[in-house]
Amino acid sequence: MEAVKDGKYIDVHCLVMSLPFSNDAYAIPLPGENQECLFYGMKKIFAQLTGVPIKVYLCLLFKILFFLIFYVSTILSLTHKRKTYVLGKL
Repeated sequence: MEAVKDGKYIDVHCLVMSLPFSNDAYAIPLPGENQECLFYGMKKIFAQLTGVPIKVYLCLLFKILFFLIFYVSTILSLTHKRKTYVLGKL
């Protein structure tokens, strides 16, 4: 999308966020399409909403907890296998 700023055409990107179980959508113009701009846009939209909705928060929380449990169990499993392998060779 293009916009006019100081008499010049500039390229503008737009972040559109819709929430689950809602017909609302929020949009904010951003200067680029990178992680920093995404987080900035999300921060501005959540500030406009006066906080992160509880359903979004819980959804993200469950995903983070699942990832941490999976990650920790994988690390413990690999550590146990590595110790068993090293001790078995002695």
